[in-house]
Amino acid sequence: MPPVHLSHWSADDAVRACRVARISAALGFFGLLFDYVSSSAWVGNGHVLEMIGLAVCASCFLGMTMVRYVPTVRLGTVVFLVVNVALIAALWETAQDFAASGIRWVPFRENHLGAMTVALLAPPIAWVGIVTILGFTGAPVVQYALFDPGVRERIAYGDPWATIAFGGFALVLLVFRLHGNRKEREAAQVQARLEHVERFARTMLAVRDLANTPLQTLVLSIDLLRSADAEPAVIADRIDRAVRRLRDIDRIASAYEDVLGWPAGTQSFDAVEILRGRQ
Repeated sequence: MPPVHLSHWSADDAVRACRVARISAALGFFGLLFDYVSSSAWVGNGHVLEMIGLAVCASCFLGMTMVRYVPTVRLGTVVFLVVNVALIAALWETAQDFAASGIRWVPFRENHLGAMTVALLAPPIAWVGIVTILGFTGAPVVQYALFDPGVRERIAYGDPWATIAFGGFALVLLVFRLHGNRKEREAAQVQARLEHVERFARTMLAVRDLANTPLQTLVLSIDLLRSADAEPAVIADRIDRAVRRLRDIDRIASAYEDVLGWPAGTQSFDAVEILRGRQ
């Protein structure tokens, strides 16, 4: 997937990125709160990083909800990364506490859930989702390698390979989702261009219909001028009305000049060739 600059995203992408950041903060807060309550019953209190994570998630959610701001992809991305860094640090601390408690437990399931959630919710920038998934799954692998052999014996069968597998599935899911989103954006752009062409075609038909009457008047006036009993004053009035009508049409059509993206340096064009589709 080619790299994309933040400035190239649309307003809809900016709104979506900020909404994803707000949802991630809310999910992170309730997930950490549940983890804090449940883990405290087994290993006691004193989870400093979890408390910090709760404060970070709550602050990010309230800030994105109550503070007035201009949505940007950069803002949504930064908040999303901050929230997930806080979550990864808090989950590391929880795993350390369980390892030190001496009880048997199934580790890193919260990291697995986090990786899959990122695959579904990550902002539309590929590297953000990839780095976050690697953080959720890479940190447990490193932590598992740092555990004492006695701790590893108390861990349920499956890790670290289960964590690696979850990370791989999450990355594949993220890639497919981003690919589908890109195809949807391309389809929306094609649809918008088709609608623009249809509007332009209707405009051309309207111009032709409006110009038809004054052109007929001019043709009839020319025929009358060639006849012997022509009245120049009457014919001149008809021609004058027809010309005014054409000028009105020209004034209306000139409003479309502002929406045309002429190439740089274009100073003249062949109207006939454009109508024939050669320019």
